[in-house]
Amino acid sequence: MSTRSPFSLSALTPARSLGALALVLTLGPSYAFAQDAPAPGDTAEASADAPAEDRDDERTTPEDEEAPEADDSLTAPISSQPERRTRQARGKVVVTGTRRAQRVEDSPVPVTVIDREAIEASGARDVSEILAAQAGVELVPTVGGTGVRLQGMDSDYVLILIDGQRVAGRINGVVDLDRYNARNIEQVEILRGPGSALYGADAMAGVINIITRKSDEPYEAEATLGYGQRNQLEAGGRAGMRREGWRAHLEANHRQADGYDLSPEDIFSTGSSYNETQAGLGGAANLGEHWELGARGSYLVRRQERVDAGASRAVFDRLNAYEDALGSIYAERRGEGRLRTTATFQVFRNQFFYDQRRSDALDRYEDSRETQAIVESVYERSLSDTNILTVGVEGALHRFDSERLREGGGERDRLALFAQDEWFFGDAQQLVVMPGIRLDLDSQYGFHPSPALSARYQVVEELNVLGSAAMAYRAPSFQELLLDFENPAVGYVIEGNPDLEPETSRSFQLGALWSPLERLDVEVNLFWNELDNLIGTTTTESAGAGQALVFSYTNIASARTRGIESMLRVRPGKGVRLELGYTLTDTLDRELDRPLEGRAPHRLSFTLGADRLPLGIKANLRAQLTSERTYYFDGTTELAEPDTAPPSALVDAHVWRDFGEHVSVSLRGTNLLNQGDARFLPIAPRALFASLSARY
Repeated sequence: MSTRSPFSLSALTPARSLGALALVLTLGPSYAFAQDAPAPGDTAEASADAPAEDRDDERTTPEDEEAPEADDSLTAPISSQPERRTRQARGKVVVTGTRRAQRVEDSPVPVTVIDREAIEASGARDVSEILAAQAGVELVPTVGGTGVRLQGMDSDYVLILIDGQRVAGRINGVVDLDRYNARNIEQVEILRGPGSALYGADAMAGVINIITRKSDEPYEAEATLGYGQRNQLEAGGRAGMRREGWRAHLEANHRQADGYDLSPEDIFSTGSSYNETQAGLGGAANLGEHWELGARGSYLVRRQERVDAGASRAVFDRLNAYEDALGSIYAERRGEGRLRTTATFQVFRNQFFYDQRRSDALDRYEDSRETQAIVESVYERSLSDTNILTVGVEGALHRFDSERLREGGGERDRLALFAQDEWFFGDAQQLVVMPGIRLDLDSQYGFHPSPALSARYQVVEELNVLGSAAMAYRAPSFQELLLDFENPAVGYVIEGNPDLEPETSRSFQLGALWSPLERLDVEVNLFWNELDNLIGTTTTESAGAGQALVFSYTNIASARTRGIESMLRVRPGKGVRLELGYTLTDTLDRELDRPLEGRAPHRLSFTLGADRLPLGIKANLRAQLTSERTYYFDGTTELAEPDTAPPSALVDAHVWRDFGEHVSVSLRGTNLLNQGDARFLPIAPRALFASLSARY
C-alpha cells in the first residue's frame, strides 16, 4: 500500500486562502497555484450585477410599500407604470432574464427569486440546501457533488452563474452546489428554459444565477459558529462598510463534517467526509457622476475522503481535493445608456488519488486544471418610451489540462455577439415582446446561433401570461472531445471524439402569474423541450481474448421532456407563509423508446414559515415528496431491465430566536424522516445542527 500521497494542496488555513486570493486580484490572468502556468480558455457569461446604486433594489421590499425604482433611464419604461404592478413578486427585483434589474412580475421569461430573507428562514448552509424545496428544481447527488436538474434535464444542461459570470469546475458535468456558502449569498435566481438568448452554451434547461452579498450599511459585521451531528462544524464571518461613493466587504468561512455509510454490511462509504475553507473580498467605487469601478475575488479549497470498492472487491481509499480561485473586475458607465465591461479569470484544480489497500498495483493519481478567461461588454439603452435594446460582445479562452486527455490537455476560444430588444405595447404597457439572438463562433465546432422570442401579456391587473420559444445548445466538453482513459481494473478504454457536434434543443414555455387575492399567488409554467444530437457512448472495437472494450462518444441520441411546474403561495396571516409546489415531468428517450433514467414523474414541495410564535421563536418547515423513479443498471440498450427506486419524503426544519438586534440562536434538522439508501438516494442521514450568530 502506498504510504505517501502525491497531493500538493494549498494548506487549509485562512492565511494561505487570503494569500491566494490576493494573488488572483493582484496578478489578474496569472496562475493562482505555484506550479506551471496554464493557458486561458472557455466561454462565459457577462455580469448581471446591477451597479452599486441599483443593487440596493435587489432586496425584497415590505408588502405595503411600492417596489423601488431604478435610478437610470434604462428602466424608465417599466418603472414609470406603477399602476401595472401585480401582487406576485412583492417588489422582488431580478436580473437574470434580461440582464437588467426589473421586478419579477415585469420579466417576460419565467424567473423564480429566492431572496435573503427566504435563505435565512430556511437555515440553508449552501446553495444546494437553498434549492432543496423549490418547485421544479431537483437536486441530484453524484460523485462530482450535488448537481441540479431542471425540466427533466441533467446538470450538464444547466448554466451556473456567480453574479452573472459563468463558473468553471464541472466534475463529470456537475458544478457542485455544496461549495457555495449561503452566508455569502444575497439571492438566487432561477431562469427555467432557454428563454433568454444572452447566455449561450449549456443553458438548455435553464440558468441559476447566484447573486453575492454586498455591503449595505456604513459598518456591518457578523460571525457564526455552529456544530452538529456527524461532527459538522461551521465557523465564519463577514465584514463590510459603505460610504458615499464606495463600498467594500470581505468574508471567510470554514466547514467540515464526517462521512456516512448507508450500507453498514460492507466497509465502503456512501458519502465523503469533507473539510473546506473559503475566503473572499470585493468592492466598488463611483468615479465621478457616470463611472463605477468594481472588483471581487474568492478562493476555496475543499478536501473529500471516502472508501470505495473496485474490481474483485478491491478496497480503495479515495481522496479528492479541489481548489477554486476566481478574480474579476468591471467598469461601468451610466448616462443615456449603460455600458458595462467585465473581465473574469478563474482557475479550478481537481486532484484525485486512489490508494489501494494492501497493494499498490491499482494506485492512481490524477491532477486536472481548468482555466478560463472572459472579457465581455454589454450596452443597454432605452431607445424610446417603448423600446429597450441590449447588445453585447464576449470573448472567452478555455484550457483544460489533464493526464486523461490526449497530449495532456486542450484549449479553445470563443467569440460571441448577442442582442435583445424589448418592446412595450399598450397605454399601460400590458404587452411586452422580447426577441433576441446570440451568435457564437467557437474554434472547435464553428458557428452556432441561438435565437429566442419571449412575451408577456397582462390580461388584467391580477393576471400575467408568459410565453417563449427558443433554440439552445451544449458544447461538447473537453473530456468528450479528447479523453484517452484506460481502466485496467475493470477492463475498458474510453476515447474522446474530436469530431463531436454540439447538442441542440428547441424549447417552448407557456406560463401564467395570477393573484386573485391580496394574500394568494399562483404560478404555472408548461414546458416542452426537444433535444437532438445528444452525446452518448458506443463500442468502437470488439473485445477479443485478453483485450479491453473500447468506447467512444458520438452524437446519436434524441429525447423529449415536457411537463408542468406550479406554485401556490398563501399568506393566511401576519408572519405566516405557506408555499405548495407540484411538478409533473414526462420524459422520453427516443432512441430506446423509454423514459429517461432517474426522472420522477411527480414531485410535491411544501414550505411553511411562522415568525410570531410564543417566546419570540420563529420556525420554517420544508418538505419535498418524490414519486418512484426508474433506473437501468443492467445496460444501455432497449433490453435493459428497469429497476424502480421507491418514493421518498425529505423533510427539513429550522427553529431560531433573535435576542435583540445582534444575537440569534438556531437549531436545524435535516432529513428528519431519515430517508436515503446507498443505491438510489445516497444522501446524508438525519442530523441536527445548532448555531450561534452575532451581527452588528
